[in-house]
Amino acid sequence: MSENQIIKLGKGAFRDRPDARDYPLRDVCGAVLIDWDTGYDVEKALGVNLKVEHQNGSLSCVAQAWTKYTEVLDLVETGRMPDHSAKSIYEQIYLPEGGAYLRDGAQAIVKGGVALESWIPSYDSNGNPPLEEFMRKQTITPELRKKMKVYQAKEYRSIGSADVDLIAWAIQNSYGAVTAADGDNAGWVDGIIKNPVKREWGHAFYFTAFGKDGHGRFLKFINSWGTKWGFNGWGIIYVDEFNISQHLYGAWTLIDKPNVQVLPDPKLMALLNKKKNKIFFNAETGNFGLSVGDQLLELKEPTRAGLMALMAMVRDSGVTLKNEDWLKLPKKPF
Repeated sequence: MSENQIIKLGKGAFRDRPDARDYPLRDVCGAVLIDWDTGYDVEKALGVNLKVEHQNGSLSCVAQAWTKYTEVLDLVETGRMPDHSAKSIYEQIYLPEGGAYLRDGAQAIVKGGVALESWIPSYDSNGNPPLEEFMRKQTITPELRKKMKVYQAKEYRSIGSADVDLIAWAIQNSYGAVTAADGDNAGWVDGIIKNPVKREWGHAFYFTAFGKDGHGRFLKFINSWGTKWGFNGWGIIYVDEFNISQHLYGAWTLIDKPNVQVLPDPKLMALLNKKKNKIFFNAETGNFGLSVGDQLLELKEPTRAGLMALMAMVRDSGVTLKNEDWLKLPKKPF
């Protein structure tokens, strides 16, 4: 990308103020021995390809980085890759001038969780990357706030900026770290980050890998500027060339906790147990489910003929549910 293209992309990270109440990661990890030659890559370890987001001109990079991290933590727990809403975090933490502090993003996830993208979209109705005004619009209802708590983290831990071994430890043991860096437009035209000649802005991202190549030790991150930037949306910081202590902000990692299990309504359970009510239809998403014992087997992408048959069964003896009730039903893996 050219410098003129970089200018148009949103940034939006600010250095956190020191706070003695932060819990240091060092307190829980003990001695840190990192094998930079072998390295570690979250994508390779989990066998996934993370989706690169596009914040466009919005200043939502802090929220973009945090929600990409929470997606990975949820994948580790459930075995399924979710799609978390950056907007659900940014609309809670944005500053009057735009952008946000890293700590505020972590606190929002620990205190209130995060929404799924289907609940609070981070792209407009046509799927276009967002503008700042769109990302600030308040959309979290009391009902959504309850649902977001399913995806709470247990706590966040402070890493510090200059301790690259501890950042690498967090990547390997906690599946990543979120940080930010000072930048100027010239230093970010490609995927290898250069020291800024003069700080023009701060930008947040999510570290997912570390290693060593012919150029030296590096930390790899997924950015939120779309796939046309860097290495298909990814960037690299060579830690022995980039001035980590001066230009990298304090990094953070999360300690996750199991997703909250919402106990279903007894009336809904009774519906599952009625033999005549075998087909369920989600009126808001269009999904179908088949009751198997006391669980719901979600039917994925039925054929056109199958879809017509399912609709007929719903009209005949099925049950149509609101999405909030559908989500409460215990699911059977399919």
